Amino acid sequence: MVKFGATWCGPCKRIDKDMLLGLSDKIVWYECDLDENEETPAYCGVSTIPCFLAVVNGVPQPLFQSSDTRQVVTWMQGGFKPLK
Repeated sequence: MVKFGATWCGPCKRIDKDMLLGLSDKIVWYECDLDENEETPAYCGVSTIPCFLAVVNGVPQPLFQSSDTRQVVTWMQGGFKPLK
């Protein structure tokens, strides 16, 4: 799982990282700071932050953008499918 964000981003700071990290010990987490990796977010199709990219068995899943930790949890528990 990759979380795209930036240190200056208020919505990114609202994400409860401890809650997400506690969901499963099988998830490997990475963070991509836009200021440190200027080309990576665009390469991955990220246009707004915070944004999450799940890679399952080597296959990237659709991006999910939200600053609501509960929505991110629901998305993850729902198999990374878009929320309705």
